[in-house]
Parts: sequence; structure tokens; C-alpha cells
Amino acid sequence: MPSIKREGRVFPKWGFWVLVLIIIIIAVAYFWTGGFQKSYYAVYLRTGEIYFGQVTYFPRMAVVDPLILQLTGDESNPFSISRFKDSFWGPEEKIYLNGDNVVWKAKVSEDSNLMKALEDPDLISQNNAAASQGVNPDAMEGE
Repeated sequence: MPSIKREGRVFPKWGFWVLVLIIIIIAVAYFWTGGFQKSYYAVYLRTGEIYFGQVTYFPRMAVVDPLILQLTGDESNPFSISRFKDSFWGPEEKIYLNGDNVVWKAKVSEDSNLMKALEDPDLISQNNAAASQGVNPDAMEGE
């Protein structure tokens, strides 16, 4: 079997290709878990739920650090956004999805109101508290 000899040690040629293959597998796994991408997406499911978060695909589709869009029933403030992990039953910070139930997904613009709210986590908490009490969060800004 051919080999490469380096300073008294023998390294088989197939070992080089195994090393290259391992590096490629690690790079692909890193890419599919969102390692190169930190963008937020809106994910709309067949159930009508809309989640916002970072989407990963390895080992299966998931939304990391998800936010959920909820209807409040208030005409002046019909929607509220809350962190999924803040639910009363204490879920983890990742939702695994069945890809067959995803109707669409769209990248959230970097200059959107959602991204501005993510930069200020207190704003989401303030909106959640106001929505749960039936108060318009815009009216709270002056406080």
C-alpha cells in the first residue's frame, strides 16, 4: 500500500482523505446548524402559528430561541410577541418542527421592528405584560 514517509513515520494516503472527509462533514454540520448564519426567520405553520427565531436543519428542522406571535383580542393592539421559553410550562429554547407542517418561512429584515425589539429584551417583556393586562404598550412609553 502506498504511503507518505515523513521523518521516520509512515502516514497512509487514505488517511489524508479520511481527514479531509472529516473536516468536510464538520463544516457541513456547522453550516446546517446555523453556524454561519444568525438571521431571524418568520416560520408559519399549518396550525396558523407564527414563530420567529433562528432556523436550523441539523439533525432536524428547529427554531432556536423562538418568539411566538399571539392575538390579544384588543383592537388597539391586536398582536403580542412573547418568548416561547417564558411559557408557564417552561419549555426549552428550541422548537423542533415537522417540515411538512411549515407553510412558509421568510427572513426577517435587519431593520424591522422585531429586530429592534430583540436588541432591547425589556421591550418584549413590557409588551407581554401590557398585553396580558389588556393595556396598550404604546401608552406605556411615556412612563
